[in-house]
Amino acid sequence: MDINYELCEGAEILQGDLIEKYPILTIPDISENSNDERESESTEIGQNIIILTQSCDIVNDPPSHILVSLYNYTSVLLEQYETQKRLDDFIKELKKDRYYQLKYLPPCEIEGYIRKAMIVDFSKIEKVSLDSIKKHVSTIPKRIRLRSPLREYISQTYAISIMRVALQEEIPIKHAVG
Repeated sequence: MDINYELCEGAEILQGDLIEKYPILTIPDISENSNDERESESTEIGQNIIILTQSCDIVNDPPSHILVSLYNYTSVLLEQYETQKRLDDFIKELKKDRYYQLKYLPPCEIEGYIRKAMIVDFSKIEKVSLDSIKKHVSTIPKRIRLRSPLREYISQTYAISIMRVALQEEIPIKHAVG
């Protein structure tokens, strides 16, 4: 039994569902200096997504769109970090929560659904149609879902990543005397 993940099936979408190869429409930045028409074309790319919208919101009052974040496997970063040691050093720091917009997910060890470690990237957030996701998962026999408490930890980490507020100086607050 994997303590971090469980398998789920069917069209029920909940927070923490990991959905592979979901088609995300990417719209490129259009530069005034670009003469290449191909650079301005939108493309649909299969992305790995994790559901961020709270399960109670999805179940009790289903919204038309939900919030997802992109994730990828640590193994695809090897080329970016050039050596395994540099990648291992990055992952070591990532596990210590040194990067507020990135979150490490441990490998999934469910038989038949083995996955390498993953990195959720909270700087890559998408709002996607709930119906579209349900249609997509209906073509997948089973998928992986985060279990508690990892699911809540990811939710909390996302909230922290978007609420970061830095003050240049302390703001004096006057308290009412009762």
